[in-house]
Amino acid sequence: MLLDCLSIYSTGLIALSSQLSDDKAMVLIWLAFAVVSVITVFVCIKAGRAYKKRQAIINAQNALIEKDRQLYRAFKDADEAFLKSAEPRELIAGLAIAVQAKVEKAEDPVALFETFSEKDRYVYSLDIFLTDSETNLSHFFRNNGKPVTNTAVEALRHLGLLTEGIEKVFLMLDEDTDVSYDPEFIKNADEEYKKSFDTAAAINKIREYLLDLPADNSK
Repeated sequence: MLLDCLSIYSTGLIALSSQLSDDKAMVLIWLAFAVVSVITVFVCIKAGRAYKKRQAIINAQNALIEKDRQLYRAFKDADEAFLKSAEPRELIAGLAIAVQAKVEKAEDPVALFETFSEKDRYVYSLDIFLTDSETNLSHFFRNNGKPVTNTAVEALRHLGLLTEGIEKVFLMLDEDTDVSYDPEFIKNADEEYKKSFDTAAAINKIREYLLDLPADNSK
């Protein structure tokens, strides 16, 4: 809007200058050029900021893609010693990416997913759960569907990590259930999840499950 006004203003100045004496006309022309210069600088600054913002997004996406590639290479044929030495969250992400690589190539990803072992299905769904629930709990259930959401709930239950709040949010956002949608409950569940869900302990619990380690009840 401001640019349109300045453009109209500069055009008017140039038109007006044709009706005035040479001295006054020159003043108006220089003023018009000054207005045009302001417009040009403003547009260049705005375009520069937009470019930088877009480039930052592209760089972040490329960094994530490269990180995923590195994880896939590291974990696709990893031996037991490597898996046990891996950082717990990276272990989950690496094994999940190995599963993702198989899913992406399938003509029917859902049908293939159902044929995977329990551990493959669990690690894939739990990795997405851990990533998406960093925003908030309901973000995971709003942005994913079955079989990821129900498998994640099944895995959390199996590992003793499922809370009433998590399960109820799942049911409220699942189209296949009759549980009434309650936005206030979901808002409170999101807040409660952020305050009370021990993500670090959950990650260690998932690691123990994936590596068949005895549960460490001291954590």
